[in-house]
Amino acid sequence: MKNLKLKMLPMLAILMMMSIALQAQTNRIELTVKSGVVIKLYMRGVASVTPITVVSGDSTYNFNIDVSPKYKELMSNGTTMTVFGNVKSFDCENNGANITGVNTVGHTKLEVLLCANNAITDLNLSGTTLLKSIHCYENELTSIDISTLTNLEQIYFRNNNVSSLDISANSLLEVISFRDNNFTTQTLNDLYCALPDRGSLSKGKVYPTGSPSSANYSIVLASAGSIATGKNWNVWHGSDDTDVPTTGSYICPAPSANMNRYIKLNVTQGQNIKLDFACENPSTPVLIRSGASEYSLTVGTAWNYPANYYAGADTMVIYGNINRFDCQENNNYLTAVNFDKNIHLKQVYCGKNSISDLDIRKLYQLQHLSFFQTNLSVEKIDAIYCDAIDRTGMTPKGKFVPFYNAADPNHMNIINNTNKNNATSKYWDVVYFNSDPIPTTHGTYTCPNMSKYIELDVIPGQQIALNMKASADNTGIRIISGTIDTTFVVDQTLTGVKDYLAGDTKMRIYGNLTEFNCRNNNSKITAINVSNNNGLIKLLTSYNSISELYVTKLVNLKELYCIGNNLNNIDVSKCLDLEAFSCHYNFLSTLDVTKNTKLLHFYCNNNILTSLDLSGNPSLLNLGCHINNIDSLDISGNPYLQNVRCENNDMKFLKVDKFGALKTLSCYNNEFPAQVLDSVYCSLPTRNISENASIYPVNSNASPNISTVLITNAQNAKNENWTVKYKVDSTEVFTSGTYVCGDPFLTTSVTTKNASDITHNSAKINASYVKGTYDVISEKGFIWRADGGSDNNLNVSSDSLNAYLTNLEVNTLYVFKAYIKVGTSYMYGEEKTFTTTSAPVFATVTTNPATNITYASAILNGEVDPGEEIIGEKGFEWKVTGSSSYTDELISYSAGNTFSADLSGLTANASYTFRAYAKVGAIKKYGSELTFTTEKLPEVNMERWIELTVQQGADIWLDLTADAENTGVKVVSGAKDTTVVVNASWTSFKNYYAEASTMKVYGNVKEFDCSDNIANITDLDASNNIGLEILFCWNNNISSLNVNGLTALKDLDCDENNLSSLDVSGLTALKELYCYTNNISSIKISGCDSLSVIFCDGNNLSACGLDSLFHQLPIRPESDKGKIYIKDLANTNPGAQTCRDTMATNRNWEVLDYNDDNGDINIVNTSYDCPDFSIIEEMAANSLGINIYPNPVSNNLNIECEERIDNLELYDALGRMLIREENVLGNASIDVSNLDNGIYILKIRTAKGSGEYKVVKN
Repeated sequence: MKNLKLKMLPMLAILMMMSIALQAQTNRIELTVKSGVVIKLYMRGVASVTPITVVSGDSTYNFNIDVSPKYKELMSNGTTMTVFGNVKSFDCENNGANITGVNTVGHTKLEVLLCANNAITDLNLSGTTLLKSIHCYENELTSIDISTLTNLEQIYFRNNNVSSLDISANSLLEVISFRDNNFTTQTLNDLYCALPDRGSLSKGKVYPTGSPSSANYSIVLASAGSIATGKNWNVWHGSDDTDVPTTGSYICPAPSANMNRYIKLNVTQGQNIKLDFACENPSTPVLIRSGASEYSLTVGTAWNYPANYYAGADTMVIYGNINRFDCQENNNYLTAVNFDKNIHLKQVYCGKNSISDLDIRKLYQLQHLSFFQTNLSVEKIDAIYCDAIDRTGMTPKGKFVPFYNAADPNHMNIINNTNKNNATSKYWDVVYFNSDPIPTTHGTYTCPNMSKYIELDVIPGQQIALNMKASADNTGIRIISGTIDTTFVVDQTLTGVKDYLAGDTKMRIYGNLTEFNCRNNNSKITAINVSNNNGLIKLLTSYNSISELYVTKLVNLKELYCIGNNLNNIDVSKCLDLEAFSCHYNFLSTLDVTKNTKLLHFYCNNNILTSLDLSGNPSLLNLGCHINNIDSLDISGNPYLQNVRCENNDMKFLKVDKFGALKTLSCYNNEFPAQVLDSVYCSLPTRNISENASIYPVNSNASPNISTVLITNAQNAKNENWTVKYKVDSTEVFTSGTYVCGDPFLTTSVTTKNASDITHNSAKINASYVKGTYDVISEKGFIWRADGGSDNNLNVSSDSLNAYLTNLEVNTLYVFKAYIKVGTSYMYGEEKTFTTTSAPVFATVTTNPATNITYASAILNGEVDPGEEIIGEKGFEWKVTGSSSYTDELISYSAGNTFSADLSGLTANASYTFRAYAKVGAIKKYGSELTFTTEKLPEVNMERWIELTVQQGADIWLDLTADAENTGVKVVSGAKDTTVVVNASWTSFKNYYAEASTMKVYGNVKEFDCSDNIANITDLDASNNIGLEILFCWNNNISSLNVNGLTALKDLDCDENNLSSLDVSGLTALKELYCYTNNISSIKISGCDSLSVIFCDGNNLSACGLDSLFHQLPIRPESDKGKIYIKDLANTNPGAQTCRDTMATNRNWEVLDYNDDNGDINIVNTSYDCPDFSIIEEMAANSLGINIYPNPVSNNLNIECEERIDNLELYDALGRMLIREENVLGNASIDVSNLDNGIYILKIRTAKGSGEYKVVKN
């Protein structure tokens, strides 16, 4: 049986859920323990086989005990340890500090409790009614409550801290041992007075002290032990059972009113309450208390006489053995009467008061009740009639007085709506005050049917939650539990869940109920008897601690829910109308539902069933039988079945209905072979895609049966619109099986074939095999040996079954056979033989010196003489000289016997060792070892560098060219220092590790490409590499770019960065500028006389920004116009549509839209946003040493310069050149008097550079 231990333990102990286990036992003993220690226990059971379950945290122990003591040592796994089961004697002594609390509340079987020598501070024995003997000495108790232990005979609690003990309820006591506690002389005398008088019985024993040397000896000597001896008790020393010579004297208190028997009234404080009463015996003490008011009376058997008693509070209590009571004519001063604590009343007179309720259910001796002119409702009066005892055959006849006379204010209401027949049928007269009978009443209320009832076994003092409905509206229901008696009305609709207090171990629910629900009371309900209510249609008893449920008399039952109890069996064979049945989470090992032909919904999961017959349930719609031990299941006879859960069983067989209604089938964690699963797939009924039909053959890819499921063919299920899924996440299972519905099943076989490729020392051995439909081949290979030698095993991992044998002996006979392993079994082919050939002439290899040696590479050379062998691969092995072994291999692809290979990536100025090899088969043959040394690296120019701000820890992707071949370049970042040799042409990108936040590239770098590093580069400063001609830095996150002074720079590509401005002024060699897709709002290009192409689309250039850029453009020849791209479709600039394009076109530049490389589009604007040249910035006055005045100017503009002016040009707002002069020596004057008023641009170029100046004409 699969996973027996894993499945049976939770089923037998805790129903796979710890909370249910704790609910599933009534009798329990709960210990408060130290976690992680061994607890020692002795137990005796009530029978020869008594099952016991012990739970501590996640640990569960299951075992049987018998009627003799059984010893157990159990490890605690938490701070509590609970012992479930019918233990008769329980011994947890001598565990020391490991046990601090014991709780046996409600235990119905425990008779002996031994818990001495521990550290117990809490001992709760409430309701352990059979307990006869307690040994709890040597603990840390401060109090002990034995008030409910009416069968207690012995109690030993010496050496604790107890100071008093109430034994008033323990009339069977024989022994009390309590020496070395905290009793005073007075509490000792109180205990002596409370001892039961043993009269002619054997003497009782009291042990108040140990010996004369005990610490409390003087206290005990001063007590009145004579009180105990007078009741036939010995007062003894605990050490030797000798008399304690007490010297004290004490008179026990005189008899007083019976304070346990009383009537309680709700009254108006400050008023006189008129009362009269009589008692059972003459001279009976009666005490009346109300606040500070107190009256002590002696009452006889006759009526005393009505008298007034002052209400000092809003309640008044009358103590004593009263059996006749009169509280009439108190009107509004008396509002309630409670007789619960005086059940011996025979006559009660309560008329002319303001009471609204009278509960007489405990008044079993009642003969007369007057309640005229009160506030009792019709419902309360009907309840009184129903609650009265049946006095049939008794004398006198009972008498109810609901009216004083017919003139009472509520007379007609009571006559019309109450039903006095409920009283008269039980031998009661219903009369006026003068004893005349009242008229016929017209109410229809019927009392609860006391012949139909449901009985529960409950825990006293607990609230029992119930919900119910009746066969008809206005049905009386009565619930009795001990002294608690509740009556109410139930209709044909559910009452809703309500709590009813358990006053005893039994609770009976009387009345014509059709539905009864007592679920979720856990351990508070231990048994139910429904045999006396055969009208039940629906019964719900789930999640209680019920071990037996008999429903054979419930012939009308349609729905039964008994989930989560302790049921071992249940017989539903007589419930022929049953439609819904849920009995999961129990201990059922067998279950017969073959007679329940109307069953629609059936759930029996989480039991211990081994079989299940559904042949008698043709109407079944839903089935849950998972988590059992069922070995096979046939649902082919259930055509309406839609949903099935049968996972977590021991199933090896499953049959479904090809033409049924099945939509969901959960069958994982079983023992189905692949053939059964494929048969199920092929038998699934065809479903519509929208129905989402699903089958779950496996829980997850870690489940034990995953390998079986994966070799099935789920496509057969998919062909019927089913999805094969993992249960854990409902994802689809993709299987590898190829079985086709209706095909036969293949079996595995293996055949050995002849050897091939036979040489003097090797051969290829061969075989073929057939894989069975569901077999998993875990191993395959060959067994081989030299003839007469020992067997060798050769495992083959490839799909084909063949292998090469090497290092064989020449001219030798060999024997071999193939094998395959399926599971743990081996299959073998027949034996075959072959003989190796004679030895050939062997190949030789020669290593030749390396050639073309550089600082990082060399060419390795070698040659081979094949002899008679077949040469396969040729190459070289190499290493750093001095290394212990060759770690690298270099294959040569040279044809012929002379071969070579290029070795690169070497370290400069390093020694390397290498050797040539040639392969014969799989064997390498080597030449001799030779060495060579790489060249030294060239010197690096540390006066030229490019600096990057980088992301520390990142790899930076760079490509470089140098001014000349074999140029040394050093890349430095933090302590990381890498020197490489760069040539005059691009090589390839390499990664350089950023050990710090900056990286410097030293050397005569001519072309530099750091593109595509994205966020890893944020700033670039190339101003210290004046020889740089090309700079590619696109697609980074650069926000600062310094190219100042790079007069050799021809091509700058800085697009797709985060630049906000760009200054390339003075770069006289710059021809192409790519700065599109940044955030640039200002570009300076003054002095860039070689510029011919600018891409600046996708920036933040306003109309004025573009106008400024246009003004800086160098004048191009008409035949070779420049191109400036300010727009690429949507990738544009804010001022692209309102800039003065004529400023550029007047300089022979085309202003263009790139149009996504689909043909340039000329931009011609007709409106302008920028009216003047206000955004053009002048160079600092001292940068060229030029002084221009006056400005504004009207006639002549004077220009003073420290050196010769190469040329000067004056432009208007449209970019047209109006004045041009060249080779001006020092100072100059320009006549502008004939120009229109406005703003103009003056451009001046000297040997120091160029500048632009705004000139205002007015």
